[in-house]
Amino acid sequence: MTLRENKPHDLYSEKEASYFAGARQEILPMLPPQIKSVLEVGAGNGDTLWFVSQNRPNAKTTAVEPFKAAAALARSKVDTVIEEKIENLKASDFDNAPYDVILCMDVLEHLQNPWAEIKKLSETLAPGGIIIASIPNVSHMSVLFPLLFKGRWDLVEEGVLDRTHLRFFVRSSAIALMTSGGLTLKDVRPARYHARVFSFVNKLTLGLIERFITRQYLVKVSK
Repeated sequence: MTLRENKPHDLYSEKEASYFAGARQEILPMLPPQIKSVLEVGAGNGDTLWFVSQNRPNAKTTAVEPFKAAAALARSKVDTVIEEKIENLKASDFDNAPYDVILCMDVLEHLQNPWAEIKKLSETLAPGGIIIASIPNVSHMSVLFPLLFKGRWDLVEEGVLDRTHLRFFVRSSAIALMTSGGLTLKDVRPARYHARVFSFVNKLTLGLIERFITRQYLVKVSK
């Protein structure tokens, strides 16, 4: 395992360690059967990349993670760790490129210009490569109900209204973001909802309330 270090970042110093942990196992059906190289932006402690490597054992894994404590934990799980903000990297800076898969799990909403970063990342994709992003849905009922009925927009430590979010998206704007770099939309899936409730209520309303009960969208695009 290799680590490229840079100066420490403390913007998220108040976050609990669990904020940077947890494998996003729901992306597995969206992955191609064969992967040679995979990059995750905002990889946290490397759990998701480790999960991918267990299911795609030939994949060379690269993590971009700017926060020192999380990057240190990723070192034992990931082939290469780049300890830097994505905004400070050029397309030529990424190790093991071009990538078959790039993952952006709950990271784009934290960036000042995620459209520029998607364009940059698209330049590091192999032909036919994919980007999968998880993007919070600001039209979720946990946001809309307090806003509509109480006039409240309360920022929290994590979730749709995480206080470190700089950008907010709904389904259509999430798709527009992901296709802004000239990439082609392949799939959009709701994520992070109560599956049983979602299935029953969504069928009952013919899908009309999906946007209110979906916490995140998983958006897959290809080059």
